[in-house]
Amino acid sequence: MKTRSYQFGNSVLTLRFGDITESKDEVIVSSDDQYLTMGGGVSAAILQKAGNEIAIDASQKVPVSLADVVVTNAGRLSANYLFHAVTIGRNEEQLSQKDIIEILTKKCLSLLENLNLKSISFPTIGAGVARFSYDDVAIVMSKVISNYLLKSSRNTHVTIYLYDRFGNNDPIDYINFFEAFAGKVPEARNYPEVPTPTENEVKKTKSDSRELLEETEEEINSKRILRLRSNLSRLENQRTKIEEEYIDAITDSNINSEEIKQKLTENEEFRLKLLQELKELSKNLNSASTLNKESSSVFLSSTYQDLREHRELIMQQIARTAFKFVGMEHFGADPTQIPAYKIREEVKKCQLYIGVFGMRYGFIDQATGMSMTEIEYREAIAAKIPVLIYVISPDAIVKVSEIETSPEGKEKLDKLKKELSVSHTYHQFSDKEDLARQIFEDVKKVKIP
Repeated sequence: MKTRSYQFGNSVLTLRFGDITESKDEVIVSSDDQYLTMGGGVSAAILQKAGNEIAIDASQKVPVSLADVVVTNAGRLSANYLFHAVTIGRNEEQLSQKDIIEILTKKCLSLLENLNLKSISFPTIGAGVARFSYDDVAIVMSKVISNYLLKSSRNTHVTIYLYDRFGNNDPIDYINFFEAFAGKVPEARNYPEVPTPTENEVKKTKSDSRELLEETEEEINSKRILRLRSNLSRLENQRTKIEEEYIDAITDSNINSEEIKQKLTENEEFRLKLLQELKELSKNLNSASTLNKESSSVFLSSTYQDLREHRELIMQQIARTAFKFVGMEHFGADPTQIPAYKIREEVKKCQLYIGVFGMRYGFIDQATGMSMTEIEYREAIAAKIPVLIYVISPDAIVKVSEIETSPEGKEKLDKLKKELSVSHTYHQFSDKEDLARQIFEDVKKVKIP
């Protein structure tokens, strides 16, 4: 049995062993870090199924603090809202794991009531990537939710989705655990047992199972590769943010630099594990068409300082496609090559070029008289690589620091944009969310021979 329900006053608590993304409740809760990267475990599964809208909404609300709950839309999920419960972050108040679980569970239930909603699905908060003790999670969540339901006059349905990522427990183990706890609450009584399935229902279940098994190993591995690339992209962004924290710690004695170093170490260890899995999966893909698709790369070209946040969102969206991201973030140091030569070589290796042009022209290479961004564009055209062009709208709201101040740079930028308007059908973007959304849709349509 994978589901069992209990009645608390007018409300119901259901334990379900399964996939929380299939929930039909009005709210789904996701465990996450303070940057809402949705980079692992339940949160990564939710992002994959819910789509781009959640990432864009969440990006506007970070960073947040440990034990905070952030509300976003639920994208393509059937829920109305997604509650992001922050289980990973700087622990300035020295909260214990039990404290964090209790605070987050209470906040989620309070938000549910404030929004006048009646159903919510929880994962086992923090038992995944945050590595909270599963016993602590189960005990604290059960107590908090049971006490809330017993005292509430509202008709509320709470579901806890149970899943053991280490494979140590079977579904019945979770049910047995809660049976022992429920025995301590005299007011709780079991709902009637679920009726035994009919013969036709059993046949349908077997038929559905056969359909699932028809998905080939190649298709399964391809999907896993896309998920791995998406998670690696988010870890890259997370590492950048952690490194910025470390720079702040050098000049601020109130910031614990050792804690930041530990976060960098954990980030690196996780990245290496994902890279190893990605390497092994790629070797196992024998289909020529799949191998060609998976080896396709997209080069993202833009100035950096003024469009940094835009690039981060674009990287996340590219990770959700069949393309591999290539950009300045991943070049690393190379003392053997002049920058202009290096970027030319990288552009030529790619199968798709994305050019994003904002209000800055960028650093001008003295040998060519062009910015690195223009050099990248010229190389893509010369190599006859398919190009997608995006130009910032003249009405977009930008900071003064994001506008070109050099007369030479401004003149060259205006000339380049005029050429782009004549040579390409391009998209004008007003903000980073609009840009990321459009690029994701456009890249999905690109066919690589």
